[in-house]
Amino acid sequence: MRTGNSHVLLADLLVIVTAPLVALAVRVENPGEFVRCLQAALVLSCLRLVWYLLVFYFAGLYNRYWRYAAVDEIMTLASTHNGNVAKCKTCSE
Repeated sequence: MRTGNSHVLLADLLVIVTAPLVALAVRVENPGEFVRCLQAALVLSCLRLVWYLLVFYFAGLYNRYWRYAAVDEIMTLASTHNGNVAKCKTCSE
């Protein structure tokens, strides 16, 4: 991983960890319900963090500087996304 992409990695970390917490906060109607579900949301955030970073790393998304995306990069993103969706569907069945 290049040091030039560390800001992208940090942005990914921030989004991956905070997305379930924000979704929970928007979904629940009272603070007590939020606190009750917070532990599950934190566990989900940690599992998502490990999963996505492994997938992104092995897909090579952090190996190059992304100023613009060409067709090859778009195909890499699409195949990574499709693999992620297939894995999630397999796990949920």
